Amino acid sequence: MTARIRGALHRLNRHTSALLVALVLLAARSGAQTPPVAHHAGAWTAADPWPGRSFSNSVWAVHMALTRGDTLFARPHSRVLAWGAWYGTNTDGGLWAWNPTTDVPASAGSNLSAESVARPPLQPFCAGHAALPNGDLLILGGTERDIAGEKLSARFNHQDRSWTSAPLTAPRWYGNATALADGRMLATAGIKYDHMVLFGGRRASDGSVVSDVQRFGITANGVWDP
Repeated sequence: MTARIRGALHRLNRHTSALLVALVLLAARSGAQTPPVAHHAGAWTAADPWPGRSFSNSVWAVHMALTRGDTLFARPHSRVLAWGAWYGTNTDGGLWAWNPTTDVPASAGSNLSAESVARPPLQPFCAGHAALPNGDLLILGGTERDIAGEKLSARFNHQDRSWTSAPLTAPRWYGNATALADGRMLATAGIKYDHMVLFGGRRASDGSVVSDVQRFGITANGVWDP
């Protein structure tokens, strides 16, 4: 290979490298300057009460959950379950079917229709909840008199809108529910109850003085901790 040919190849490689660098920079610059395009433009609507309610008897939606509808293909294909305290009145919780007829943001409320739902078997205020694999909603714990945790779980059946309950191993208020990959539910954290510590006293059976330390849980029925 002559010196002239080697020089020509060297210049060709140098120009080719410079051209590739310029193309990469141009592609990066053009990509950075291309803004994303939204499929639908978002918009905030005016504040309205839940459909079928007024502001005077609407739901304080401390909790909301999206559950499955009746079947996979029939409508409504999903439901919104919302509740606040659920203190024995029918204004603290509710269920709404999501039956979309329009995607206009200003008319989003028209896609919800109110449905009847029974009271849960516990007070689910500030409880943990998560969806089960079959579409039901599991609520872990709740509150008793706004001071103690509930030692119950409540399960909302998304098919017939009914409730069932099962005991927990410990009361939980402000607890967490985490769905695990194998279908089980993990319950963590939460408050059991306020308590007071008592020292001494007399034994009820024989009246003798004792030097025990005991803890009394301040619940509706009262409970002695071991």
